[in-house]
Amino acid sequence: MREILFRTREKAGKMRTGFKLGCILSMKHVGYDWEVMQFTGLRDKNDVDIYEDDIVEVRDRFETSKAEGFVSRVDFIDGGFVVYPNDGWQDNAALRAYVNYWDVTVIGNFWENPELLEETP
Repeated sequence: MREILFRTREKAGKMRTGFKLGCILSMKHVGYDWEVMQFTGLRDKNDVDIYEDDIVEVRDRFETSKAEGFVSRVDFIDGGFVVYPNDGWQDNAALRAYVNYWDVTVIGNFWENPELLEETP
């Protein structure tokens, strides 16, 4: 069973990683004002940890065209981590499926790089 880890972002903007759930609950209880993001348990193609609210670039491993892929925020919905492909037929898809069969690269996070979501691949 994997350890459930979190990354936090202070309202002032500093990111910190590697917190365990008990530590997060304690900090919330004493009044820290942080955004909390859960580790997905997955790593991108460069072995970088993928967290909730990361922005990832997803590309077909076998397609060299930039048109075959998308940029998405990682969300936690209905008990699972998802991304939002812009293929026109699905609203969201399991992140794990893309990590297993596509090239997924963390390119930023929602809090520090929201402009990445405005760009099209």
